[in-house]
Amino acid sequence: MAWFCPWCKRPDAVAHVENAAGLHPFPCLFCDCSTVAGPVLGVREASRVCATPRCGGLVTETFGYDVHGRLAEVRRRGCPECGSALSAAECGG
Repeated sequence: MAWFCPWCKRPDAVAHVENAAGLHPFPCLFCDCSTVAGPVLGVREASRVCATPRCGGLVTETFGYDVHGRLAEVRRRGCPECGSALSAAECGG
């Protein structure tokens, strides 16, 4: 599964490879922006509407950067309303 783009907010936009050497994201398929570099010890977030019918919550991905401004981790936070980890856009909505 690809990540949300923290720039254009599109789902399944940032393909990536994750291995022992770390995270290796490709540029966004839609806006061509990169998630490799970011704010030193900072974060960027992208949220999308939850996939659960009649749920008004959001699924959020947080991009965390290290002391050198390099992407260190990406965490998906499920919907606080129902707990789903899928966005409506990922389910065709």
